[in-house]
Amino acid sequence: IAICIFDDVAEQCCEAAIKYYDTYLPFLLEACNDETPDVRQAAVYGLGVCAEYGGSVFKTLVGEALSRLNAVIQHPNALHSDNIMAYDNAVSALGKICQFHRDSIDSAQVIPAWLNCLPIKGDLIEAKVVHDQLCSMAERSDRELLGPNNQYLPKIVSVFAE
Repeated sequence: IAICIFDDVAEQCCEAAIKYYDTYLPFLLEACNDETPDVRQAAVYGLGVCAEYGGSVFKTLVGEALSRLNAVIQHPNALHSDNIMAYDNAVSALGKICQFHRDSIDSAQVIPAWLNCLPIKGDLIEAKVVHDQLCSMAERSDRELLGPNNQYLPKIVSVFAE
């Protein structure tokens, strides 16, 4: 519940909540490993919110956030019905890091990894966010999204078709 409350404060108050990030983010990162799917979902959702609104304060934690999100996404049971909401929110958070912190990541590797997680279908709210982001990237012919020689274009078309 505490994570959900902070997620809401961070999302609604945006820059005004940044002063709490130093206290909150370590707990959020740790909660990404929690055994309870609802806690993981709230934690990875919070990482997405902080990636979007945290600016330079979040930038220092991008590497750690990527590691935690990858653990949620790559978990052997990530797509199980109990875990799908955490998975979808982790994919959404990964997309927000790609969008708002591209200069802090190896986008030639992270963006294709994000693309390979699509489409997401469990959390319809996050699905809209993620697929809107995909559309925006495709519309501007994002180099990392399309890949060398447009090699990821079939995957993009497949996501749109599905």
